[in-house]
Amino acid sequence: MSNFTLISSKPFDQVVAAVNAAVGHPNMAEFGRSTHDARSFAELKSAVEKGLSKAGLMLFMQLDQGTVVQKETGQDTPRIIRLFIGNPLIPVPAHAIHFRKPLRSIPFVAVVVQNFIFGFL
Repeated sequence: MSNFTLISSKPFDQVVAAVNAAVGHPNMAEFGRSTHDARSFAELKSAVEKGLSKAGLMLFMQLDQGTVVQKETGQDTPRIIRLFIGNPLIPVPAHAIHFRKPLRSIPFVAVVVQNFIFGFL
């Protein structure tokens, strides 16, 4: 897994909105039912594709980690959102060929952090 950093001069809310606009947002309860009930790979693929964006990605989970820190400190910062994004179908071809290797279906994680300065005493 590789990491990269992207710095934007855009406001925090605008960056989060842009990321959210680029990924699909399936109803996860329905997604879970439809993928579980699929009787073939074709049905599974169809169920997954309904939740994908044009970029072929979906949001699995979004965590607001900044709120935890804000409640602890009583301040309005930092603002931190962690998004788990991926496509459950991406690892299938590699896994089908190398069935003895572990299935790597972990989504990538996007962390959006509002620019702020830490102060230490």
